[in-house]
Amino acid sequence: MPTISRTSNPTKVSAIQKGAISIRVAKMLDIDTAKTFFVEHFERNKISLPPATKVACIATAGQTAQYFELGTIEQLDTRAMALSELATDASIRFRVVFYDADSSRVLAAADNIRTVDEDSSSPSLVSIQPVQLNGPLWKLEVLDSGADNHPVLLVEEKLFCSAKAAVAHPMFLSFVLPEVVRCIATKLVEAETDSIDEGSWLAPWARFFSSINVNPLTDLSESADEEVWIDDCVKAFCRRGQMATSIEAVLAEATGEN
Repeated sequence: MPTISRTSNPTKVSAIQKGAISIRVAKMLDIDTAKTFFVEHFERNKISLPPATKVACIATAGQTAQYFELGTIEQLDTRAMALSELATDASIRFRVVFYDADSSRVLAAADNIRTVDEDSSSPSLVSIQPVQLNGPLWKLEVLDSGADNHPVLLVEEKLFCSAKAAVAHPMFLSFVLPEVVRCIATKLVEAETDSIDEGSWLAPWARFFSSINVNPLTDLSESADEEVWIDDCVKAFCRRGQMATSIEAVLAEATGEN
């Protein structure tokens, strides 16, 4: 059979509707660092292709990739499959391609599908994903400004086994998340608000900062003002909701004011 392209197809390939496919990732029970995936959600009625169309999946993490055949649209293979060839220190993304069985021509694709962690809840402005970092305890992964490329906060899986465990830890929230916010506020300054595409992952962040009463970035005129604006974003973030509660808890524990 001719080779199927494992990268973005430069020809006129139809894009599959967002939400038609979701993929869930879970740890393998017998191997600490290994993970499996399976197609959790697959809406055939949103995929206007013949039932016999072949389906394949490319999983990527950092510079590594792994290829899987998933049967056909009519008979999709939804068994768990081992992600044994991927780097463990990067977030996992998926591309699902639909191709003609005879010619291997790619007919449609669902690109840049972010994984659903086994313990994750609803999507947020930053995803948290436990991985094996082999040294640092956390790392912010920021790709380009496309809508599907929102930031991923990688955390050492020996420290937190799930996103929920990380979010529930006041020390983690207090020490890490403010610096994540600082990094993203800096990205907004570099991107310039007037040129941010509404489809970019930066757009919801711009609205978020506005919602917590940070002055509009468009009002700034000098680099010194930009630094002040970035600090204001971080401070405003630290004063709200669960973040403020976590910081108060950490300070109380450190000073003995319980």
